[in-house]
Amino acid sequence: MRITFILPGLALAPGGGVRVVYRQANYLVQRGHQVEIVFPYAVASLNAAQAESASLRERFGKFLEWKRGRLAVAIRSARGASLVWWLELDRRVKLNFVESLDQKNIPDADAVIATFWRTAEYVAEYPAIKGEKFYFIQHYEIWGGPSDRVDATWRIPMHKVMGSKWLQSLGDEMGLTDMCYVPPGVDHQLFRIMAPPATRQRSVVGFYSCQPWKGTIDAVAVFERLHERYPALRLSMFGAERPREGLPRWLKYYRNPRQEQLAREIYNTHSIYVCASHAEGWGLPPAEAMASGCAVVSTDCGGVRDYAVDGETALLSPPKDRAALFDNLCRVLDDDALRLALAERGTNCIREFTWERSGPLFEGYLCEVLAASRERGAA
Repeated sequence: MRITFILPGLALAPGGGVRVVYRQANYLVQRGHQVEIVFPYAVASLNAAQAESASLRERFGKFLEWKRGRLAVAIRSARGASLVWWLELDRRVKLNFVESLDQKNIPDADAVIATFWRTAEYVAEYPAIKGEKFYFIQHYEIWGGPSDRVDATWRIPMHKVMGSKWLQSLGDEMGLTDMCYVPPGVDHQLFRIMAPPATRQRSVVGFYSCQPWKGTIDAVAVFERLHERYPALRLSMFGAERPREGLPRWLKYYRNPRQEQLAREIYNTHSIYVCASHAEGWGLPPAEAMASGCAVVSTDCGGVRDYAVDGETALLSPPKDRAALFDNLCRVLDDDALRLALAERGTNCIREFTWERSGPLFEGYLCEVLAASRERGAA
């Protein structure tokens, strides 16, 4: 098959949704398919209100960033390195930088896959020669656009790949039928128990993001309470961004950790992982931490329900409820038996989520849809 993924903009830095697209692309080219990932100039991903309000300086800055990204890919390709620094992306995957998502810039293919609500609006208008239309939904993206337009893209007659059971349930509520559940996987060779949970000191780690829906403000507020109650407690965060506001000196921050460092130095040296998100399409960091032996304490933010079962494999609390999140963290910090039980059951549960399972599910759905399309054409 000739397969085109349409991304909403520059995606060369670590990010959960992009990591999943790259992983699926790797699997598909290894299966003999031709895969191309299209990167438009980032303004194409903005909604109309954002585009109108963006200053000339902001637009020019985004354009330069996009140009630098294209140059970085060319340099890494010439050196024979992976096309992105943080993941081994198969060199047979073609990365195509285009100025816009106009159909003239999109290759002809058998399948074209939207990966964001804004890209779905473009893909919906492509002619049939660009490929059978798919929509890879990894989040309910009302954080990135008006809810009425996001919902409208879900109702476009495209074949939808849903990244979690929570997203599939939202589709059910909308009356959608053409959906296939394909959860991500965890790289269990990388994210595994290296330090036995029973030997780890009490410590808590979480993810930092400037996106409000990630709940970083809630997490930091809870960490401040934890620091007051347990002054010697090790508290850490990691992320790809430079913190916009200064973090407390007692809170260690790991910026842009490589995957090996994340697995060995961060997940495996902490005993508890906290997720304070308001909504998650699936949640790779909590899953990776779980696979690495951390007890997971999380908000009940949707996608984590695929593997985080309250009282069994994790402790869950309502999103934005800082008091409840703090109480659950204290429960685990004060009860080693509970922590170890959650860690053991969580690690056993997350083992079912593998790329060896996810890749064939994704490929199988593409093949099934395209075969049915060919049969209709022959008839």
